[in-house]
Amino acid sequence: MNQFKQSRRKFPSLLLAGAVALVATAACESATRTNDYRINHKIAVSKETVTLTVKAPVGEGGLVGLELANFDKFVRRFIDGGHGQLRIESASGSKAEEAAALQMRQKLLESGVRANDIDLASGGAGNDAIVLSYDAYVAKAPDCENWTKSATYNWSNQTHSNYGCSIQRNLGQMVSDPRDLESAKPMAGADGERNAGTAGNYRKAAKGGGKQESAKGGTGK
Repeated sequence: MNQFKQSRRKFPSLLLAGAVALVATAACESATRTNDYRINHKIAVSKETVTLTVKAPVGEGGLVGLELANFDKFVRRFIDGGHGQLRIESASGSKAEEAAALQMRQKLLESGVRANDIDLASGGAGNDAIVLSYDAYVAKAPDCENWTKSATYNWSNQTHSNYGCSIQRNLGQMVSDPRDLESAKPMAGADGERNAGTAGNYRKAAKGGGKQESAKGGTGK
């Protein structure tokens, strides 16, 4: 009988201890997680240098086969997501390397790279080779494997531990230029030809052209 009474006395204490533990757990979770899935499942963006080594001298016919395919892929990636200039580096400055560097510069221009985006420099790989390189940004999407939290009831009333992760993962894998996730590109300059045309149409309308257009565009009565 005494043991039963002692157990009854301990039962409320156990309930209180359990409640305190749950509250403490919820408080710890609140301190580390937010209701913003963009923070809980952040896309990591890092900078890397993309390189392509080309043996010198390049044949009279230019790059062929696998070298040409790698070059075309390299240029497309630079145009789509490269930052800064595309560097053409040669180590020894030999005639073969200089000739190959000039060939690569011409090939880049023919492939759509602007002249002011190309930088001829020294300090490449050497061994009768030149190195093409540029800087790019890479996105590391979250893995979305955190299913530790219950999907039903929780004391903190927060979103599920995996909530919004798939959105972030898809965005990280689809974004064309990961740097856009850090800061937006500056606005491009206005189209001068378009502005001149708009101003010309405005002047015509001010001289009566607008009234003529209005009459033509009526109900037809």
